[in-house]
Formats: sequence, structure tokens, C-alpha cells
Amino acid sequence: LLRKLEVDLVVVGDAAASTQLLDSLRTLRHQRKPALVLLTPIPEVAWIRQARAHGCDALLGRPPREGDLLAAVENALARLRERRELQHQVDALRDRMETAAMVQRAKEVLMRKDRISDHEAYQRLRRQSERSGRPLRNIAEAVLLASRAFLHSFVRSV
Repeated sequence: LLRKLEVDLVVVGDAAASTQLLDSLRTLRHQRKPALVLLTPIPEVAWIRQARAHGCDALLGRPPREGDLLAAVENALARLRERRELQHQVDALRDRMETAAMVQRAKEVLMRKDRISDHEAYQRLRRQSERSGRPLRNIAEAVLLASRAFLHSFVRSV
């Protein structure tokens, strides 16, 4: 059922503190990344640490008090929101780094081909981006693709 639904929170109850449950939590965390609250007897500190290492956001003894369960759910959901925001920031930074690297490679192609400065190569890419209304990344990618196509046709002809 969890594979079919996109859930934000999973509350799991277990009668025993089993490593099989922890392995299931780890798999669930890596596949769907929901917030995880575990209701179980807590036998020892080492098991609590294992549960945390396997992705459990909150661990409560059974039966939990209503207030404790509510607090655990709210904290787990807050952590989920934080993880999603951090992932969004990481993705945005990765995209910016990839774009910068692509623009740098495209500038190098233009600098070699046309024997121009770094600044002039960048200005050409930027002007083409503005004229076409396409992102700078797309322009850089087109320059790189054209360069590769030229190299491939040159190698074939030799």
C-alpha cells in the first residue's frame, strides 16, 4: 500500500524491537522518504540509536500518551519539511553548478574557435540568450553540441 500511495507520515507499531522492522524502515525511508514515527517497547539505548540511524524520526513507547504522539507527529512532519527544503536547495545549487560548468566549456569552445577573450565569449552567449529568449544554459548546450557535431564530422572525414 505504501508503494502505491505517496504518504508524508508513517506511524508504525511493533510488539518487539526487531531489526527486521528497522530494515523495513530504512527501505521505506530511501524509497519514499516519509516522516517515520515508531511505536515500540524500547529495550536499550543501542536499539534507540539503531532506530535513529535507520531513519526513524520519533520513537515512542507503547502505548503512547496522546500528547506525546501528537508532538512526535508534528516534529516528524517538521523534519520532513526541512529535509524537502534542503533537498530543493541542493538541487538548485547542483543545477547552478552544472550550468556554470557548461557555460565555461561553451566559452572555451568560442574562445578557441574565434580567438576571442573570455569576456567576449561570455557576452556572445549572453546576447544570444537574450535575443532568443532561451536560458543561458540552453545556449551553452547548443554551442557544445554543435562543437561535438563538428568534431565528429571532422574525424569521420579524416
